[in-house]
Amino acid sequence: AEVLRALSHSGSYVALARTLDGTVAGAAVGFLARDHGRDAGVDSLHSHIAAVVPGSGGRGIGRALKLHQRAFARRHGLGSVLWTFDPLVRRNAAFNWSLGVDFVDYLVDFYGAMADARNAGQGSDRLLARWDMTRPIGIRQAPEPGPGDTELLGIADRGHPVRGDLGEGRTWVAVPTDIEALRRADPHLAREWRVAVRETLGTVLDEWVVDGFTRSGRYALRRKGASDPLPSR
Repeated sequence: AEVLRALSHSGSYVALARTLDGTVAGAAVGFLARDHGRDAGVDSLHSHIAAVVPGSGGRGIGRALKLHQRAFARRHGLGSVLWTFDPLVRRNAAFNWSLGVDFVDYLVDFYGAMADARNAGQGSDRLLARWDMTRPIGIRQAPEPGPGDTELLGIADRGHPVRGDLGEGRTWVAVPTDIEALRRADPHLAREWRVAVRETLGTVLDEWVVDGFTRSGRYALRRKGASDPLPSR
């Protein structure tokens, strides 16, 4: 509580989401930061945590918290909101993409070894999300793989990752359906997925851009400078 008090007093972001009867349903905390890829100026809000109480998912609480963060950032003249998330967690990737963020960097073992039940022994790789405050929020669609597309990382029949090759057009990186359940049931296979995503998605972002996340759980990639961005509406 004392750290949250200091953050709030110094102008950073601390918020609670409550139900109508006053019960806490979620929380978010962020601090002022330098925008990704820029050398000067404190012009971003880094969202360190935004979460809902277990059992409260699917009610729009998380989206309300993120929109509240966006309003805070815009009110204070900040150019972006930044946060990290585990690239293997499908629901987080899909939610973040739906907000209109860009996935701008792959961070290997960002937090080092973690001892909690969710992450122990699994590494702490993260994708960095950047939410540009100058762009309007819109619904973006990511089409599924089609003829001529390549799959850099796919899913084999028994759920193992299978490597492919980069093509010249759109390419795809798949993640497992439920990595959190897989970590409980088969930690070895879960670690295999961590390494596979790290060695594919984590190595191409200098030349490729994440340009979508599909309903089937695939990151869509296109070469930087390519003229075929995914459709939006």
